[in-house]
Formats: sequence, structure tokens, C-alpha cells
Amino acid sequence: LEMADGSLLIGISEHTVNSKTFMWRSFDNGQTWSEKYPAHFEDVPKNYPYTLLGEAHLWQARSGKIYAILRVGSNNSWPLPGTTDPGVDDNSERMVVYASTDRGRNWRKVRDLGDYGQMYPSILRLGGGRLLLTFTQRAISPSLGVRAFLGRETEDSFTFDIQNDHIMLDTKSPLGTKSGGGFGPTVKLDDGTLVTSYSYRGADGEKHVEVVRWQLPEASPVGQLP
Repeated sequence: LEMADGSLLIGISEHTVNSKTFMWRSFDNGQTWSEKYPAHFEDVPKNYPYTLLGEAHLWQARSGKIYAILRVGSNNSWPLPGTTDPGVDDNSERMVVYASTDRGRNWRKVRDLGDYGQMYPSILRLGGGRLLLTFTQRAISPSLGVRAFLGRETEDSFTFDIQNDHIMLDTKSPLGTKSGGGFGPTVKLDDGTLVTSYSYRGADGEKHVEVVRWQLPEASPVGQLP
């Protein structure tokens, strides 16, 4: 994460039970990481056996608060409240949002985000307080592939309604495919074109990688969001 003060922040986690987690900070564009300190996450299930920050997406609000969208779960190890993980492997993992007000030293859970089989999140600022969230539907709910949602940022947070208005950027993985590939971070070019890269599993059973250039639909409700 490139922070508002120009420093860089990255999260480091072990991939084991009760994994140790650290934040590293650089003040010279990543040439050296001179500041390192432990990170504590509240409300993590006891004996959670996986990395916390291994695939986290970090984002900083205008207030300075830092958010981390974590990929968690697998085999009912961190289920949505009141549910049982429907998967049998890491394809069913999901997203949960944490926040920190002390540059990542202490994190509290804010909310769950989305449903099972959703991961590889990325948030892009579109301008005017508008946000774009992209992530991969990797299993559980067809069609598999990369999806996008519009949202808004406030001074202290962000909001997305991912129950409605799915923008389907990649639906090439055939129905019945075990995994739809993944990733899907998006960048915005100077001319307003959005560029998303991703992988998918084709009808031939092989993995493929490609890039799509696209624009928001003209009828998009982005200007009507609260």
C-alpha cells in the first residue's frame, strides 16, 4: 500500500497455526524496509491454521484509517456466522474486512464481505468519491470469473452493495469447472479506459491468462450511489 504520506506498507504472515504477522514499512520507495512491527488481529478463530495477510488487499481511507480485505476460510475454519462452509478445499474461501488506526499494529473486524468462493479483491478509486471493487468468483456460485461492483468512499470508510449489479468481466470458465482461475486487479488509464488482467480455466481444462480493456456501462448507477 502506498500511504498518503508517501511511505509503503506491506503485511507479512506465516502460513501456520497461530501464525506470526508483521507490518513492514518503507520510506525510500521499497529499497529498504526500515520499520517493522507485529500486527495483532482480533476475533480470529482459535487455532486458525492459515496466513492472515498472505493475499490481503490494503486500502487507506482519507481519514488515514487502513483497511485490509483478507482471504480467509477453507474447510469450515472461518465460516460466515450461522452457516457452514459448503466447500471441500480452498476454492470456497471468502473475504472479511479489518481496519486499523495505528498503521497496522492492531486490527479489528469491521464486517464480512460477500459470500463463499469469492477472493482476490482489489479496490480502485475512479474519482469523485467513486470506487470500483473487483474480485474473483472462484467456486460455489456460477458463473465463475472476475466480477466488478461500484461503490462510494466516505472520509473514514467505503461501501459496496455486492448483492446487486454485478459487472461480469470474465465468464469464460465453463459451467461445472472446479476453479475459475483468479485475480482481476484493475487500473485506470489516462483516457478513462479500465484494464483488468486475470486467469481462467478454459473448456480444454488448461489455464489461460489475458487482459480486457473496458468501460463502465453508460446506464451504470454510479452517479446515483448514496
